[in-house]
Amino acid sequence: MKRFIWGFMLVLFSFLTSCIGAIDENTVHQVELSQTASVYTPIPMSTPDPFAKMIVDLINFQLQTPEDPLSKTLDATYTVVEVSFSSEVGNTPAIFSITVQCECARDGDCCNGEHIFVVITRAMKAITTREVSMGIPPSIPATVPTTVTEMRVICHDHQSPPGTMYVSWPIMREYLLGTINGDQLGWVVQKNATIVP
Repeated sequence: MKRFIWGFMLVLFSFLTSCIGAIDENTVHQVELSQTASVYTPIPMSTPDPFAKMIVDLINFQLQTPEDPLSKTLDATYTVVEVSFSSEVGNTPAIFSITVQCECARDGDCCNGEHIFVVITRAMKAITTREVSMGIPPSIPATVPTTVTEMRVICHDHQSPPGTMYVSWPIMREYLLGTINGDQLGWVVQKNATIVP
């Protein structure tokens, strides 16, 4: 019986190996073209900074658990693909950037900068509020370098940026920690389509 099983495994392995060799480049190309869904699937970029990766994971986890599942059906899905800390001058981080991929449901028109900024801000606020209520230090405000002065939310809809929203990081930090309210934050948020991440 053991010989039969080993013989069967050898024949099966030989058959599978010959099938793999039979695939030509044209077939591979045709399969790649048929993978239209993968074109629209956001792929998180490499984020070497462990704090940045933690922020990506925290926000994405919050975005995956919406209060109302109807939003995914009629509104959109949002995925943070990168968080970075950069500087326009020198080596000291001054800009906290969050890059977001938006996918509208039913070919809608919902991926504008303002809407995406609100979604990301709500997610960050929910994370901070939950952590504070548990008696632990709020992770996002605690991990952003103290030298950061501006937060940017860079919005992409199928790789075409509809705009970059930006706000003073100290003001955003105050909002996350509950020192100011959403109305106060909303009046200082700005949009600039020319800001490049």
